[in-house]
Amino acid sequence: MNNKLFFIFFIFLVSVMITGCFGETDSTGSVEAEAIAEVEEIELNTESSNVERSTSREIVIENMQFNPSDISILIGDTVEWVNLDSVSHTVTFEDARFDVVVPAGASVVYTFEELGEARYFCSIHPSMQGSVLVE
Repeated sequence: MNNKLFFIFFIFLVSVMITGCFGETDSTGSVEAEAIAEVEEIELNTESSNVERSTSREIVIENMQFNPSDISILIGDTVEWVNLDSVSHTVTFEDARFDVVVPAGASVVYTFEELGEARYFCSIHPSMQGSVLVE
């Protein structure tokens, strides 16, 4: 008879434990409310220092002009000057940090890592001018 009581008691305990795992309510409220409270404690990190953002913009050199001549970009963006003319040009920054010859049919790129305005021109054809505003 002791074995039968033990078995009944064991089945009772197992059923109580199973019922508790499947969403029965307790004295403080539902299991669902507890789950929601746990989710509310999670803090979201919206600052993402590991995400890399890079954008490339193109300036076409054609008919002896930069097109577009003036652009605005964000820090870290790259600008590519593509020479579609039949002659060489340069991309020469006024502050001399970048000065490169761009042969006919070639291109050159520069990544902007500083805020501010970079004014540039073609040293071969000084009437060709433009600017890049880095925000």
